[in-house]
Amino acid sequence: MMKRAVSMLLIVVLLPHFTGCTVHRTDRVGPTDLERPIADEIVGVTTADGEEVEFDREYAATVANDSIYAVVDGERRVIPMGQVSHVWLKRTDAGASAAVTVLLVLGIAAVVVGVAAAIYAATKESC
Repeated sequence: MMKRAVSMLLIVVLLPHFTGCTVHRTDRVGPTDLERPIADEIVGVTTADGEEVEFDREYAATVANDSIYAVVDGERRVIPMGQVSHVWLKRTDAGASAAVTVLLVLGIAAVVVGVAAAIYAATKESC
């Protein structure tokens, strides 16, 4: 009985760690609004001509020498900052991520309690 209680406690305590959800959003900022060093992932740009260029996710885009170095459709590209109207930054929304994780854990806990109650009710002997 003690092992079962410890197991259930560990599941409840460690569940947020294993089910941690993250919510990402893409913000478009002007090139002059970029904070250095750039903490967020650069996922694309809008050029001064209005062209939207999405970078390959497998390769990290970097900023150096007043240009963005990235890979687009498997080819390396260098885009001067003077030709960029907006930089797309992938950011983690910590508040939404925490809320989603808490709701997920509560939902799973409710299901576990419901299943345990159903099992208890099904196996309970009548008087």
